[in-house]
Amino acid sequence: MKKIWLGGLFFLLTTSAAYAQFAGTIAGRVVDQAGAVITNAAATATNTGTGLSRTTVTNSDGLYSFAALQPGTYNVKIEMTGFAPSIKNGVTLVGDSTVTADFQLGVATMSQQVEVSSELVMVETTQSVVAGTIQTSEVQNLPMLNRTFMGLVTLTPKPVRLLF
Repeated sequence: MKKIWLGGLFFLLTTSAAYAQFAGTIAGRVVDQAGAVITNAAATATNTGTGLSRTTVTNSDGLYSFAALQPGTYNVKIEMTGFAPSIKNGVTLVGDSTVTADFQLGVATMSQQVEVSSELVMVETTQSVVAGTIQTSEVQNLPMLNRTFMGLVTLTPKPVRLLF
């Protein structure tokens, strides 16, 4: 019985070592346009076949590393605040190898959104008629001797549209 346990243990140890030798590594260096290293940049490796991803950050030398990755095709993305994100698609990793994927990040472009809001001016563009509109606030605030319909009509050009 002791020989069976030892044989099983030996089998597990040899197969796990062989499995570990089959895994690969993706590593690289991240620099800016001037060649200075970028520290604490977020690096993400996504296996395109399985959809699994791993994330790490660059060290003080701008280096990142994804160790013990299964063989396959990976998309590697580097992101850092103030820099445009960079992606390398289709990085092929074969068993027991190290693939180097270096990145040079450019400065992010600034985008600015301006929102202007104001009251719309009612302009009729489909007809060429002289017309006027009296708003409720105008009826309430205009100094008039009498508040009759005909008194309001005399204030506007013809035809009249009353909006109450």
